[in-house]
Amino acid sequence: MIEALLVSIPLNLADQQKLEALVRKIPRSLVREITQDGFIKKTYLFPARNDLGFKIQCEAIHYRQSELPSSSSCTLNLVQDVDTRYDEQTITIKDRSTVESLFKAMSYGQNLKTFYSLERVHGVNRAGQYKDHFRFSFLCKEESCQLNLSTRPADNKIKIIL
Repeated sequence: MIEALLVSIPLNLADQQKLEALVRKIPRSLVREITQDGFIKKTYLFPARNDLGFKIQCEAIHYRQSELPSSSSCTLNLVQDVDTRYDEQTITIKDRSTVESLFKAMSYGQNLKTFYSLERVHGVNRAGQYKDHFRFSFLCKEESCQLNLSTRPADNKIKIIL
């Protein structure tokens, strides 16, 4: 069954900071900058188009014009149909300007660039297998990107291995 839902992907603080660092490298993602009392608050939105299946929205506060933010937060939303049979959703991005922006912003790789979350969750992946997968992952080539997102809530139980 496929349902039309707007799904907010649950992100831990480290993954929010990783996403903010990624969108900060995309100049056109900056939509607002407010300076007040020695702080600069920057708001980012990527991609600008609504029909690409996902949205990243971040805020970063920079103290005394520092290049790196003192604090940051991000949301990652899935804005396309969700297949509820799986905990992992896949978006293929073929929009040339979006792919080019992501490809240039990612540091690791040459022909295939990757960007993964730190958090891994256990759930049903797109292949129908129940196993660990990344909260989000971008796999980009020059012509297209694949974004995998996990909608499953995090398992916050502490695992002790003896």
